[in-house]
Amino acid sequence: MLRIFHTADIQIEVRNSSPSYDEYLYMLNQLVEKANGYDIAVLDGDLTEYATPNEVERQLLVDFVSKLKTSVKEIVIIKGNHDLIQ
Repeated sequence: MLRIFHTADIQIEVRNSSPSYDEYLYMLNQLVEKANGYDIAVLDGDLTEYATPNEVERQLLVDFVSKLKTSVKEIVIIKGNHDLIQ
């Protein structure tokens, strides 16, 4: 049986009046923990709030995907409208 972990609209934003870095780090680590043991993780769009993430947002995303790779066999990333420069 194929087990698929699906999440969407993470919308990492660490600027302006957004939640703090620590809150995003906690949430992303929780997702990695929940995905542990699944065959495939599907990250369905809007990974960051802006199509041009700042360095902190980009690093949070890279670290999240790197950790996720140790928990699942395969990762599928689908771009959302926030991930595209219009």
